Amino acid sequence: MIDLRRKNLPCELWCGEREGWLAIQTDYRVWLEFDRSLREDHMASYCVFADAVPAGTDWIPSALEFLQAKNATPHMEEATDDGLQTPTLDPILDGSYIYASFLQAYGIDLLQTDMHWHVFCALLVSLPQETMISRIRSYRSWQKSNRKHEDAMLELRRIWALPAPEDSETLAWQQAAFGAL
Repeated sequence: MIDLRRKNLPCELWCGEREGWLAIQTDYRVWLEFDRSLREDHMASYCVFADAVPAGTDWIPSALEFLQAKNATPHMEEATDDGLQTPTLDPILDGSYIYASFLQAYGIDLLQTDMHWHVFCALLVSLPQETMISRIRSYRSWQKSNRKHEDAMLELRRIWALPAPEDSETLAWQQAAFGAL
């Protein structure tokens, strides 16, 4: 979440009483890698730290909060029958669509731009519906509401569905990391 009451975006993580606040790298690429490490390796990577690396694990809750960049609203995604949210975005698998959508909507070449993670998240969730990644996400999150379009929407949802996570732990990491996106 970007707090417009503050002039600067966060650039430190709380690492516990012993170490206090430590400087972090805030570029979106670093945080995409941190998220990948959580989801695939089930490990919190120290790649986010700019200089000093903390001892222990007191920093992990602060890093997860930074990664999630949650806004209070909207509450858009519905829970599935098993009570878990259906993921609508995978930053690795959807990289080409995210790249093209940023270029289309904002004129931002993500390969040539350094950008704070929270700015990246804010721009991502605010992409216009005309962008491909917004359309893909709407296909993936579609819920039956209009019988006329049901067959077409079911097909689009099937076509654009993300691969199922291999286990429930991976799904939980994915939901924690991108639940707000």
